[in-house]
Amino acid sequence: SKQSSLGLYLTMNIYHGQHGRSLRLRGLDATNSNAEERAIVMHPAEYVSESRSYAGRSWGCTALDPAVSDRVINRIQGGALMLVER
Repeated sequence: SKQSSLGLYLTMNIYHGQHGRSLRLRGLDATNSNAEERAIVMHPAEYVSESRSYAGRSWGCTALDPAVSDRVINRIQGGALMLVER
């Protein structure tokens, strides 16, 4: 669907993956309970730009402007709650 699953997520650990420094997410609702198995994570993406107010489409991951991704990931890693809604 190229859309993030709605619902509540728990932030987990940082890891270095295909998109660089990323954050694992655990889905806490029925709408996103397969997030870990599907490798739905938060990661930087060149197609997201906060300065241009533009976000391209990921394959379900929460994508961040690379200019702010490290700050956001550092701040919310390891147990923060994140709500994804329309």
